[in-house]
Amino acid sequence: MSKGVVVFDPAAAGWARDAEGGFVALIGQVWTRREDGLLHFGLEAGPQHLNRDGQLHGGMTLAFFDHALGISAAEASSEKRLVTIQLGAHFIGGATAGAFIEVAPRIVSQTASLLFMRGRCVSGGRLLSTAEGIWKKSRAR
Repeated sequence: MSKGVVVFDPAAAGWARDAEGGFVALIGQVWTRREDGLLHFGLEAGPQHLNRDGQLHGGMTLAFFDHALGISAAEASSEKRLVTIQLGAHFIGGATAGAFIEVAPRIVSQTASLLFMRGRCVSGGRLLSTAEGIWKKSRAR
């Protein structure tokens, strides 16, 4: 490590390891922390998360939003199985390898069968992207 480089330690900052498997395990170590009654999600950007320009890849950001907003929607729902039916994002800033990125989800509204979610992705206090999505409650397994 070069002199003057500060390494962020999520555990020391109150984040807990998320033990998710499946596709999310391919993303890397996801961290969670409860704020304002909702889980917030964090991840250290690695070289595998970057595009050809060395910036956080939009597809990676969308996958992270899908996970974070979907888990938060499931937590807020009486049904624990939900499916994403719409997810859109606006990309505002970039992040490079080593950046700790955070997704802060918010429940916009909820009906008997749908949850409307919104999220912000930040790193070091800088807004990187925003997302809005809809999750449908599903009883099918």
